Amino acid sequence: MRSFLAVDFGSTYTKLNLFDLDKPCLLAQSKGKTTIESSILFGFQEAFQCLQQYYPISLNEISEIKVCSSAAGGLEMVVIGLVPELTLDAAKKAALGAGARIVQSFSFFLKEEDIKHLENTNCDILLLTGGSNGGNEEVVLHNAMKLASSNLSCFFLYSGNEKVQENIRKIFEKGKKTCFFSKNIMPDINQLSVEDCREKIREIFFKNIIQAKGLEELKKTFSCDIIPTPAAVLQFLENVQDCFPSSMLVDIGGATTDVHSVCENMLYEKKCFLEGLEEPFSKRTVEGDLGMRYSALSVWENFSKSPDFLEETEWKQSCLFRKAHPHFVAKEKKEKQIDSYLAKLCVQTAITRHCGSLREGYTVSEKVLFQRGKDFRKLQYLIATGGILVHHENPREILQAALQQENEKRLLKPQQPVFLLDSHYLAASLGLLSEMHPEIAKELVKKYFHQC
Repeated sequence: MRSFLAVDFGSTYTKLNLFDLDKPCLLAQSKGKTTIESSILFGFQEAFQCLQQYYPISLNEISEIKVCSSAAGGLEMVVIGLVPELTLDAAKKAALGAGARIVQSFSFFLKEEDIKHLENTNCDILLLTGGSNGGNEEVVLHNAMKLASSNLSCFFLYSGNEKVQENIRKIFEKGKKTCFFSKNIMPDINQLSVEDCREKIREIFFKNIIQAKGLEELKKTFSCDIIPTPAAVLQFLENVQDCFPSSMLVDIGGATTDVHSVCENMLYEKKCFLEGLEEPFSKRTVEGDLGMRYSALSVWENFSKSPDFLEETEWKQSCLFRKAHPHFVAKEKKEKQIDSYLAKLCVQTAITRHCGSLREGYTVSEKVLFQRGKDFRKLQYLIATGGILVHHENPREILQAALQQENEKRLLKPQQPVFLLDSHYLAASLGLLSEMHPEIAKELVKKYFHQC
């Protein structure tokens, strides 16, 4: 039997999924507490011993092992661009697509107070962008000099105007800073090119940051590339496109709500004009103010109107309680109703932010429509994963909040997708497996992802 072990080192738990590649099928699942403080391998060993109770197998008998990680904060990045709507937006798309968590973002000329703020920010990679090829040089050169003379000790990645790339290299070398380079993420105005930057971010993460976070034991033990967990999820959607040619995955966590999607960027109609930066085929957004526990109060701040079954003061108190008790599990009917309401708000808002929108405008001769972002109205599949969605008695009820409503014709949200449930929480693991075995991953999807 050929076997495959997917290992996901999370911030709280280390999760294992063991697959039979020949049948193919899921053989066993287990988890153990992630142990960053001592050795991260202790948590893995606990999880593996648990797995062996379900399926007796030794580590040496496993044919292939692949690893993803969001432990020790995952991949934390700062992004800097020239114009918020252009290179900064492109930088965010590149970083999120590579599986990063963006901790700060800046545009235009960096000031002294910006540098001081950065020096007090935990950051693994600082992505510096700005200017199309042959475009603005002044801002990126200014920002590079500010960064090179700072006390920052993170890795730098330059993905801006390629005409000044050699100047940027010399500036960082003079400042004794480690700077990597990729192709410009916006080679021309409104033209997005993030693939090379994404790959460089993942390369830096594996070759440098894993060691910096004290996770070098993983590299020695597993002898394979380690990628950020969100990158594995996006990789899953990319590699099983035959099953899900136009798809979106929503993952509601305690602190964030992540949305991943893969589909072409279509115009609303022929007479519609695209404004702003073009969208990547594979897209990820992370909403740090939408979550079931740590971010529950932020949800209340966005939606202070209470549900019908709660008084306004009780609604706020419920959110405060969930923030203060992040491990709280709802058991009573009313508490489950509150969780359902929270989840609907998270899905509704996260999907709205992920999708494109329309506005009316005028040319010299007629009224026209301008589209910003992607049109997801004809999305075929909406996949649900994450605690509340996986364990809810009726996940479809929550997913309905993602759909375009009658009063939302200017929001390009999904209209009639098929709802699928990742009930075994396999998306990241199948992302790892699909890299080498895409056809097997597709078979496993058909077996374990169910319509809801």
